[in-house]
Amino acid sequence: MLPIGCEPRVLELFKLKHGRSTAGDDSDYDAATGCLKSFNELAEQHNRALTAALDELRRAHPGTAIVYADLYRAVTDIAVSPRRYGNVH
Repeated sequence: MLPIGCEPRVLELFKLKHGRSTAGDDSDYDAATGCLKSFNELAEQHNRALTAALDELRRAHPGTAIVYADLYRAVTDIAVSPRRYGNVH
């Protein structure tokens, strides 16, 4: 699962729900990424459970190639270091 706390739509909806131009307080956000911590913690929990289930499937079916792509870390890295990926805004 992607870091849903970084999605612009989620960030905007969170602000609107709280009825202000800025959402919540600073404790709602990850200082490094600017993303919503609680949403990303949920995504991380999901990804841990998914990788555990995939490990179990790999043990049960050793002749089968089961691939997991960690898109969470890739997107989080872009949020932390946007200049590295060409985003200069």
